[in-house]
Amino acid sequence: MLNALENFSDTLAETALKLPSSSFQAHVFKCIDALCEDFRSRLLQNFNFATNIGNSFVPDKKYFLQSMLFGEDPSDKTITQYISLLKSYKSIEKVHELQVDGYKQYDIHNFDLNIFDLSNNCPDIPMLISFSLQIFEFWDFQSSLALDYTRMRNFTKIIFKGYKDPPYHNAYHAADVLQSVHILLLSPAKSPKYLLYDTEDKFALLLSAMIHDFKHPGLNNDYLNKTSHKLALRYNNISVLENYHVSQAFKIMQNSENNIFHSLVNVNRIRKSIVEIVLATDMAFHNKHVEDVQEVVAKPSAFNMPNMLGILMHAGDISNVCRKFHISKEWGKRISAEFGIINALENPDSPSNGLPQEESQKRFCKFVMPFYKNLSCLYKTVVNWSNTLEENLSMWEGHTKMTQ
Repeated sequence: MLNALENFSDTLAETALKLPSSSFQAHVFKCIDALCEDFRSRLLQNFNFATNIGNSFVPDKKYFLQSMLFGEDPSDKTITQYISLLKSYKSIEKVHELQVDGYKQYDIHNFDLNIFDLSNNCPDIPMLISFSLQIFEFWDFQSSLALDYTRMRNFTKIIFKGYKDPPYHNAYHAADVLQSVHILLLSPAKSPKYLLYDTEDKFALLLSAMIHDFKHPGLNNDYLNKTSHKLALRYNNISVLENYHVSQAFKIMQNSENNIFHSLVNVNRIRKSIVEIVLATDMAFHNKHVEDVQEVVAKPSAFNMPNMLGILMHAGDISNVCRKFHISKEWGKRISAEFGIINALENPDSPSNGLPQEESQKRFCKFVMPFYKNLSCLYKTVVNWSNTLEENLSMWEGHTKMTQ
């Protein structure tokens, strides 16, 4: 009977995600919720979602690099170099001097969604705020956790306004990863035990996705450690940026108006979970994530939910390589630009900006392939991600041959 129910719910979920209408999808997921206790949150049929975000939230794109680099003295040589290099990068993002037009529903369940296409006729940051709040609205944490929605909206606005403007690690990346994690939480699993998230787990994972690169400067841990940056000294060269991101996000909550933990019951548990999840995004833990997933595949009794939350976060964080090629290619262009800036800072006399995009993306696809292959043995949605990753690898290999 349990197997029949599981198969039935999986079929419903897979069908729902293919429906063109978000409202139809919500109806189907409510049916699943009634059949399976694992789907505990009530899924909204109508997003009664409106927000009044105006031009005041359009980001200032004058590149105050001293704040981008953690408030360093703007006369610092590194910052001067960074300003020059960043200005040479032609950003695709545009700031539109327009008001947000009431409320808009986004196709938040669709992994083929291109986050860069959503800003038409809407300022970038307000659009990303609206998009992200719709995901949190979907899970109805107001009912299940007594989440104060006003505080949540305040917090979300500050988070997205606080993301800096490096080519890759910006507010678009945060929203993109949030949606990926949201889709993973909706994924059918090969076993019901892999879906035993409680409401606090879901909230912690989604919030972690939103804040996981908060105030990212466009540099990496290796560079900060090599240059003995003050943050590397503060965090003893251990997951430097990840510690910084979560710490800065928690500081926002010190203001009562932004304290989303205000009405929650198990604050310590949620806070601890968020710290662990964000720290799990450090690429230094990638091989451990691969090994942990392999262990669960071989021995299901090894499944551990707190650990799996970090693994799912990592899967969402690097998931742009699993999106359709034209989307993945854009992200590849951006990360290559960011790596090029770092390479130029490390090797100012070198004429090269590092590996060509085609080669770096091909290597990265090969590097993460085992991770997604193994994770697809646990979560059915990842099967499609893994297949698309293989297709993208083939495309990059074709590009490499053409340039040789």
